[in-house]
Amino acid sequence: DALPISTTSSTGNLEQRLIDLLAQAGGKYAAGFDTLELAKDLSIDHQTLVGAAKALEAEEYVVADKRESSAWTLTAEGDVTLQNGS
Repeated sequence: DALPISTTSSTGNLEQRLIDLLAQAGGKYAAGFDTLELAKDLSIDHQTLVGAAKALEAEEYVVADKRESSAWTLTAEGDVTLQNGS
């Protein structure tokens, strides 16, 4: 289920939305959220979401459990090799 939010929302509105999501007892994000997943659910830019979350962390409204992830994609050369063989 997509969670509607205006992509033109100010950072302050997004910060409030994040607080509201965390405060919803029994909600999908009540125990916390992964910024990649939440950005996808809200249909907003990941870096915009991270900025809002970091602002909340700086204001000591939330605590971050930082994780690192990597994504691998084919280069143009890799795509050609995939299609034509080695």
